[in-house]
Amino acid sequence: MIHIFALSSVLGKPIRSYYPPQLDAEFVSEPHTRKVVGRNVNSSESPVMTLMWTSMTFNGTSFVPNHFVPFFETSGSVSSQVHIDVTSESDSFDFSNYDCESVIDVNDSESDDVSNDASYSIDVSTSNDVSTSNGVSHDISNESDVDDNVLSEVQAILEYGVPDEIKNDVVIQHIVENVEGEEPVDNIHKDALGQLGGTFLGVDELANILNEPEKHSASILNSIPQGRKENVYFLVRDEENFNSNTSKRRNFSDDCGVWETKTGSSPKSYFLKEYDNGRLKLRSIFLRKEEYFIQKRSKGKRVYVKLEPQPNTSDVLILQRYYISLKKDKSYKKRVTCTSDGNLAIIEYIGKFPGYSFHGNTKTDKTKEYIRTPQNVMQQMSDLLEKKKPLEVYNTLTLSHDELSGPKNKQQVRDKKKNDKKKQTTPSFHSKNMADHFFEIDKLVTDNDSLVRSVIRDGGKSPCVIIYSDEQITDLKHLCCTGKTILGVDKTYNLCDMHVTATCYKQMSVLGENNENPIFIGPVFIHDNSDFDTYSNFFSHLSSKLRGVDKTNLVIGSDEEKALINAIEHSFPTATHILCTRHLKENAKQKLTDDTVDKADREAILKNIFGNDGLINADDSICFEQKCQEIESKYKNVSQTFFRYFEKKLKTNLKNKVVQPKQVMELERNWTNNNCESLNHVLKHLVDWKSKPMLHLIEAISLYINAQFKDLRRAMVGVGEYHLADTHKHLEISKTVWASKTQDERTRYFDKFRNFVPPHNRLVISSQHETCILKPKTLGKKIGQVKRKRNAKTTTVTHKKGHT
Repeated sequence: MIHIFALSSVLGKPIRSYYPPQLDAEFVSEPHTRKVVGRNVNSSESPVMTLMWTSMTFNGTSFVPNHFVPFFETSGSVSSQVHIDVTSESDSFDFSNYDCESVIDVNDSESDDVSNDASYSIDVSTSNDVSTSNGVSHDISNESDVDDNVLSEVQAILEYGVPDEIKNDVVIQHIVENVEGEEPVDNIHKDALGQLGGTFLGVDELANILNEPEKHSASILNSIPQGRKENVYFLVRDEENFNSNTSKRRNFSDDCGVWETKTGSSPKSYFLKEYDNGRLKLRSIFLRKEEYFIQKRSKGKRVYVKLEPQPNTSDVLILQRYYISLKKDKSYKKRVTCTSDGNLAIIEYIGKFPGYSFHGNTKTDKTKEYIRTPQNVMQQMSDLLEKKKPLEVYNTLTLSHDELSGPKNKQQVRDKKKNDKKKQTTPSFHSKNMADHFFEIDKLVTDNDSLVRSVIRDGGKSPCVIIYSDEQITDLKHLCCTGKTILGVDKTYNLCDMHVTATCYKQMSVLGENNENPIFIGPVFIHDNSDFDTYSNFFSHLSSKLRGVDKTNLVIGSDEEKALINAIEHSFPTATHILCTRHLKENAKQKLTDDTVDKADREAILKNIFGNDGLINADDSICFEQKCQEIESKYKNVSQTFFRYFEKKLKTNLKNKVVQPKQVMELERNWTNNNCESLNHVLKHLVDWKSKPMLHLIEAISLYINAQFKDLRRAMVGVGEYHLADTHKHLEISKTVWASKTQDERTRYFDKFRNFVPPHNRLVISSQHETCILKPKTLGKKIGQVKRKRNAKTTTVTHKKGHT
C-alpha cells in the first residue's frame, strides 16, 4: 500500500486499489480495496486507473499477491497492461519500526518523506505512451507472463459484473461496491469550504488557504455552523480567539457533543515558506533555543542541522494544530488549524458522526442526549445580563438561536448571572410621550414580524392595541374551541399608562417542571376605557379570527366585571361563560363584612354556599333549589342586605355561571382565574414591577409570546423548559435526527406536532390496544360524595335479636 501511495503522488492522481475477495475480507480484502490518495493529490478527482492485486502463480490453497495489473479507461479498444514491480528485497523500505498511522497518513507533513527512503522500479515497455497530468509518461504494453486463467476471471468480473450464483455473497457485494461503483460521497455541509477524503488536509493546502483568504471570502464563517459534519472542512473567523493580548483559552465549540479533551493534542509546527510558480510550499523546520534547524537522517538516525543563514521571521509560518476525537466514537475526529498571527482557522472533521451521547457528569438520566451550549451563546448571555433580566435574556436567546444551540433552560441563565456577578440595569428608553409611542406602534401593524395586529381608534377615547400571534389563534382553535382547556380573561394594572387585559390557557401538548400543563399567554388587549364598546372591539376581533370554527364547546372564564361579561356573551353567543368562584366568594364575604355580620355567622354562611357540601357543588337543579331554601330559612334574619344581594345576583350567577356549566361541560372542579393571576405576575415581572413605556411593554410581551412557542418547538427534542405530555410522547425526536433535518423538514415535523389531536380525555385504551371505552363519570361514587372512596364508610342496619 505504501508503494501505491507513492505512485499516486508521482502521477498526481488518485488510484483505485482492488484486492480480489477472500474469506477473511474484513482483514485483507476490505482494507486493500479502496481509493488511494497520495501526498498533495486532490481527493475529489476520479482515479486515474484501477490497480488490481494479482499473483503470478496459483498453488490452489491460498492467494499470495506478487503482481499488479493496472486497468485504464480508454477511448478505443486498447488492451494494455503495465507491470509494476519492486526491484528487489534489498531496495524495499522496512516500515516495521515506524508507527503505522504516521506512515499511512501521507498528508501529514511532519511524517518522514517516503520517497527519500524507499526505491521503486516501475517496469513498463510498450509502444503506447500514456501521459499523466504532471508530465510523467509511461509506456503501456501487453504483459505475457500473467496467468491467463486468473486474469480472465478477474477481467470477467470487472467487465461483466459478478455472476448471479455469488451475487448475494456479502464479501462480493462489498468488493463490487468499491470497484464497480463510485466512492460513496457524504452529504457535504452547505457551508463547508470543501470535502475531505477520509484524511486531514496537507500542510501545503492548509497554508495556501490561510495565506490567501480573499479567494474564499464568500465562504468565511463567523462560527462553526450547526448540522451534521462528516469529512468536510470550514474556514472560520473568530477575532476573540486570535487576540494576542488576551489570555483566554481558544475555544471552537460546536454541536457534535462531548469531545475527549484529556487525550487531545495541540502541537505547534514551524515551516519555512517557499514558492513554486506562485504556490506556497512549506518545508518543515524546528525551533531549538530560538534558532531554526532542519531534520536529516544519518546512519538511520535523525539529526538536526542548523540553518545558515537563519530565516527571517516573515519567512517562517507557525501552525497550531489541535487534534481531538469524539468521546462516543474515537474514529470521529476534529482538527483545528490556525496561525499565530492570523484571525482565521480551518476546522476539519473526518469520520462518520455517531450521534450524541449523555453528559459525562450525569447521575440520573443517562439516555438523555447532551449538546454543549456554544461559546458565542454563553458570551451573548453574559452581555445581555448586564442590561436585562434573566427571563428576558432567555427569551431573546431562545428566539435568536437554533433549537439545539440556544440556552438549555432558564436555570442556566440564572446560574450564568450568579457566576458573572454583574449589576443589571433597566434598559433606557428614549423619552417620548404617548403620541410618539403610538406613532411607532402604527408602524408595527404593517410589519409582518410584529405581533401588533390592530390599533383601534374610537372618538373620544384613547387608542387600543391588540397583540397576538398566528400560533395563539391556532391554539384557540385546537385547544379552547374543542373544550380541552378554558380560556381565561383578566384585567391587570400598573404595567404601563393603560390597562392590560390578557387571556391565557393551558398548553396540553407539553408538561412543565411540576409535571403540569404550562400556562400559555393568549391574545392581549391594551386599552384605557373598560366599557362594553371597548371590550367588544377586542372580542369581536377574536371572533372574526375564529370564523368557521365550532364554538359551542368554547368555555371562557372571567370575574364579575359587567362590561367584560356582556362583551364576551355578545361576541361569542354559542360559547359558555363561567365565573371565578374565588371572586364570588370574596365579593360575598365583603358584603357580609360591610353589613357587620359576626365572624361565626359569616363563616357559616360562606361554608353553606362555597363549601364542599355547599351550594356550588349541587348535583342538579333540584338539589340547588333545595339548598337555597335551606340557606334562606336558616340565615335570612342574620343579614337582610346580604340576602337581597344573594337573591338578585349571587344566586343567579352561581346557578348559570358555575353549577350548570360544570354539569354540562363535565368540568372536574369549580373554576378560578388563578391561572390568569399567575400570568399577571409574569407580566409584572417582565417590566420589573414598574410601569413602563408602551413600546417597552409591547416588546416584552411579544418576546415572551415568541419564546413560549419556541420552547414548545424545543420540547420535541427534549430541550428547554417543557417536555412532551404522554399524549404527544410518540412525536418526540432525538437530537441526532433533528440535527440532520433541513429547515423545511423541521417546519413540516413541527406542523405535524401542532396538528395532532389527542383522543378524548375520557377515552381509555386497553393495554394491548384491543379495545377502548369511555371512562365512567362517577367512578362508582355516591351522588354528592366528596370524600375519597377508601375513606367513605358503608353502614349496614343491625337487626335486633329475634328478628329476621
